[in-house]
Amino acid sequence: MNPLMQQFLAEGREQIQEAGEHLLALEKAPGDAERIAALFRVFHTLKGSSGIFDLRPMTQALHTAEDVLDQVRGGRLAISAGLIDVLLECLDHTARWLDALEARDALPPGADAEAAGLVQRLRRQADPEAEDGAVEAVDAADETGPSDLLDSFREAERMAALERLLAAPGSALCLVEYDPEPGCFFNGDDPLRILRNVHGLAALRIEPRTPWPAPAELDPFTCALGFRALALGGETELREVFRYVFDQARITAVEPVRLIRVRGKDAGGATDDSFRDIARRWREGLTEGLPESCAALRARLSAESGEASALRWMVWQLKHPDMPAAWRSRLDAEIAAMLDAAPEREVHAGIVATLLAEQVRLLSMSGVPENELAGRRASAATVAINALLYEGRQDEAPEIEAAYKAASGGDPDALIQAIRRAIGQRRPTAPARPADGGPDAAAEDRAGQPGTTRLLRVDEARVDRLMRLVGEMVVAKNGLGWLADMARQGGSDAALMRGLRDLHGSLDRLTREMHGMVLQIRMLPIGQVFQRFPRLVRDLSHRLGKPVTLVLEGEGTEADKTMIEQLFEPILHLVRNSLDHGIEPPDQRAAAGKPATATLTLRAYRGGDRVVVEVADDGRGIDADAVRRKALANGLLTADQTAALSDEEAIQLIFAAGLSTMEAVSELSGRGVGMNAVRAAMEKAGGSVEVQSVPGAGATVRLSLPLSLTSVRILTVEVGNRRLGVPMDVVAETVRLPRSRIIRIKQHDTFVLRDRVVPLRRLGVLLGLSDLPPPDPAADARVLVVEVDGRMAGVEVDAFGERLDAVLKPMDGLLSSIPGYIGTTLLGNGEVLLILDVKEILR
Repeated sequence: MNPLMQQFLAEGREQIQEAGEHLLALEKAPGDAERIAALFRVFHTLKGSSGIFDLRPMTQALHTAEDVLDQVRGGRLAISAGLIDVLLECLDHTARWLDALEARDALPPGADAEAAGLVQRLRRQADPEAEDGAVEAVDAADETGPSDLLDSFREAERMAALERLLAAPGSALCLVEYDPEPGCFFNGDDPLRILRNVHGLAALRIEPRTPWPAPAELDPFTCALGFRALALGGETELREVFRYVFDQARITAVEPVRLIRVRGKDAGGATDDSFRDIARRWREGLTEGLPESCAALRARLSAESGEASALRWMVWQLKHPDMPAAWRSRLDAEIAAMLDAAPEREVHAGIVATLLAEQVRLLSMSGVPENELAGRRASAATVAINALLYEGRQDEAPEIEAAYKAASGGDPDALIQAIRRAIGQRRPTAPARPADGGPDAAAEDRAGQPGTTRLLRVDEARVDRLMRLVGEMVVAKNGLGWLADMARQGGSDAALMRGLRDLHGSLDRLTREMHGMVLQIRMLPIGQVFQRFPRLVRDLSHRLGKPVTLVLEGEGTEADKTMIEQLFEPILHLVRNSLDHGIEPPDQRAAAGKPATATLTLRAYRGGDRVVVEVADDGRGIDADAVRRKALANGLLTADQTAALSDEEAIQLIFAAGLSTMEAVSELSGRGVGMNAVRAAMEKAGGSVEVQSVPGAGATVRLSLPLSLTSVRILTVEVGNRRLGVPMDVVAETVRLPRSRIIRIKQHDTFVLRDRVVPLRRLGVLLGLSDLPPPDPAADARVLVVEVDGRMAGVEVDAFGERLDAVLKPMDGLLSSIPGYIGTTLLGNGEVLLILDVKEILR
């Protein structure tokens, strides 16, 4: 992927996030002119960037959204909930398209259909009085192509375009719609010069976009013209011509057969006997004297009549006998419609399917004489093509024609298979977006795609500071070389020792500063996580019928990017739980004397060397008795154990796997995996979770994480002849304990620490080490007092070591499945030190 595309993807996601924030703010303050202007600029920038990469569906959708916002900006359209919904949906589609570009370097197959649907929904918002029938008509036109624009070209222009196609076999045909900006001349654009660069220009129409004003009011410096052209060439080639005005031009591939259209005042109406006779002779291939008959009849008909148009097309076809069979079949169907005198024919799909099936039966019959096979194949192909054209399926006719040519050698199987495919084929429709879609769904889609670009925006001052430290490090490195030369030349030991000591001090300072600076570079505001929830809360609250106000606090609190990335999923589970069964419906809140609109708060703050995130709501709280009943019903506890639990202990059971207080499973919760997943994610990241609840007043779940997992303060300990590391954040204190104070209670050792009984376990036993000697009864026990899930425990080790700042490396590969360790670090002597996961070992 080229760097320009990578930059577009990164900036595009930021712009989508910014636009979403503006839309949610406008929902509360629709008249905020500054927000509206900022939102317009974001959509304009996104549209312009997408046009650089020729992403037509994305550009089309964003351009329509920009037009709608321009009406809002100009006061011609008011912000409404429906408009915000469609604009948010446009951003969701754009986010998914960016993900597809990153994963596959191309938009997904259904992008054109999705963009067309977005365009129509946006236009409905811009013109709310538009009738559904009119919209459906536009949708139908989108499926079959821009027929009205093709009809704007004169008959002679369409014939000339087809003749150029016949002279250039294999060429594609495109419709160009170019509407220059009124002030294009001031931008240095020359519309006519641009059109001259279209080498395959076959037809051109220039028309005013609006009625001409009075001569005195005409502005000669404003472009009031629109251009419509038929051009030979591919879409990519033509877009290159309009690359500098991409947002003013629309290029659409056109099936050439659609240029063959009989049009006139009475086209499709009743016809006289002379025309019927000529049409019958033309359809039967009796062409002798036919051009003269056509000319004689045209002389007494109006040139604008449908019959005259049909006669001109018949003569044109006779002049080009090498035209594709699909073109001939299309004209045949047009003339047949006139002969049937049915302006609005309705053909049931079953009739067409029956006709096609009959052709398959005729082609599959055995015992057909050899001299009849060619005629049967030609007849079947003609009937099949006419049937498809009759139903409006012109794009499928070329496949039948190609299969007929392939079957000319004698084997009709290719033609049979093509007709069978036509029988079963229906036009695909764009899949509907799931009801629960939104930014969360887009995030989940993106999370499953490998190779997602991960960028980190850094304050320039921090990078400058790091570069200065690197410069000092280079100077220190040069000093090491100078000391090496001194030692080689026999310098005094005292001078060498003094130089080494000074150099060690400098390197120690520099490494500490560089380490701190790198950690600062990795620090991100937690607002990057919080910003993803306003849209989610809005959508879920609307779906659940629970008005909710989301309050964000402490968005500027910083933590390591690894921690930030690991916070989204736990917060997502907590927010869903709060909305689904923590917050009551409005009628229940009113009965309890609460405001109808609930409050959900996401709060972040620093707590020592940890970052704390709270998810709090003012809902019904957690029913401790309901938790006890569920725990008993699920077999998690016995009746006696359940009865012995305090309310606080019972509430902690919500973290058990499979336990949920919901009576039925909903789309959002009720399966008993959400809170268990929260605790698992927190423990994996070296954090903890706790919950507080007041019945009837709400609940607060508190997540606590270390500021960084890349750097930890550790205490080294020894067990036997092994040295291990213990994170200092779990160590409450270290004590030397006389063995006389160790008390045996049942099968476990304990000791008393400040009037509190603390269980004691040997680290070697916890790790399953079998080669350890028994403890010396005369020596004091060295005990780490640790705190796990709010409970104190003692861990006996053989010796305490030094305290270090360690750069942690996670356990990778085969080692990742070994329990009891959170990672490794490298000591100064090259030894690899294993860092223990004390919480997992004790649990």
